[in-house]
Amino acid sequence: MSRETFALPLDGGAIPVTCFSRFSMMTLSKLTACAWVLVATVANVTYARDLDKRDPDRAPILAAVHRLNDREPDLKDYHYFVVDLIEDRDAAFACVALTDKGGSLEMTDDQAEIMKFALDKRSAQWVATDLGGAGFAAGAKPVQSDCKVEGRIVNTRDDVNIALKATGHKPFSPR
Repeated sequence: MSRETFALPLDGGAIPVTCFSRFSMMTLSKLTACAWVLVATVANVTYARDLDKRDPDRAPILAAVHRLNDREPDLKDYHYFVVDLIEDRDAAFACVALTDKGGSLEMTDDQAEIMKFALDKRSAQWVATDLGGAGFAAGAKPVQSDCKVEGRIVNTRDDVNIALKATGHKPFSPR
């Protein structure tokens, strides 16, 4: 093996480095760069949220969304992929992507079609309010960040009321 000398940027002097160690340092640098990219990507990705399928309110909440959309003939045959679904006492927020009967996401120009709803539990029944019709996810697979209303992620009953106000609806009455 040949021995060459070069100065490391953080070292005040030159040290002998073999071709093997130079290769190892380049590989280590590439792996470090990849690790930083991975960490940055994971830190910026927001995943879908959903109520547990055993939650007694999950099915009635989604049924309320269906009841509202079934009034529109062009939406009646769609199913939903839950992107974001939260419940806070008597209020809920649902963000769903439209799917066909086979479960494939409905796409327009390679973007998934999504709809957002505020839900209010009146007596024993959930009632849905459309928060603005169909929108589009930023990419082919919708994530929670596609479900923001006026730049906010909806987490609580107060957030649901803020979303209602932001979209021109009357907020739910205090309980």
